[in-house]
Amino acid sequence: MFHLKLKVQNVIVCIILLLTLIPLCWALPAVALTQGPSQNPGASQRFDSSSFFNGYRSIASLTDFSSFLPSLSPLSSEDEDSIYQERVVHNPDGIGKFYMGREIAQVMGHLGAGWLERPTRELEEQPEELIKGLKLRPTDLVADIGAGTGYFSVRISSLVPQGKVLAVDIQPEMLEIIEAVKQEKHIDNVEPVLGTDTTPILNPIALI
Repeated sequence: MFHLKLKVQNVIVCIILLLTLIPLCWALPAVALTQGPSQNPGASQRFDSSSFFNGYRSIASLTDFSSFLPSLSPLSSEDEDSIYQERVVHNPDGIGKFYMGREIAQVMGHLGAGWLERPTRELEEQPEELIKGLKLRPTDLVADIGAGTGYFSVRISSLVPQGKVLAVDIQPEMLEIIEAVKQEKHIDNVEPVLGTDTTPILNPIALI
């Protein structure tokens, strides 16, 4: 039965790879072939690569099949009802292991900070719903462990005006980003904290 699943999976993967070529075909009309100066109508046309790739990216984003891969991939280990699952085919940005149906991302450094601020995160993760579930009070002290760019720290800060948000991360570069955001948005109740890979190093006095 497992071998049958693998054969079906191979067919599905081939279909997905074929379909990913469709955006390239659709993007061809976006290629800007501009005429030469009007005074020289016989001038040769030139290829506008930026228009081509912008057109390709726009259409390719509509045919991103990565979100479908987890549901199409056979399990390589663990039971289907297990909280943790491993799948043969998965998003290249993940490790192939899934927690409650969602793939665990690879370890990311500060060079990928822009991904944490992606516009699609609102739809993918619904951060406002998460924050609402915390039921924060204006005087609460919040520790954002693994704050990254301060994505949640900044959003939480406005809900605890008499409190504080300790934005903890092990990368100094991330804390620099948080500090820059603080200055830009005039936030004074977010405190960047440099932790380690074994402890957040929270000051007990700050927790009182």
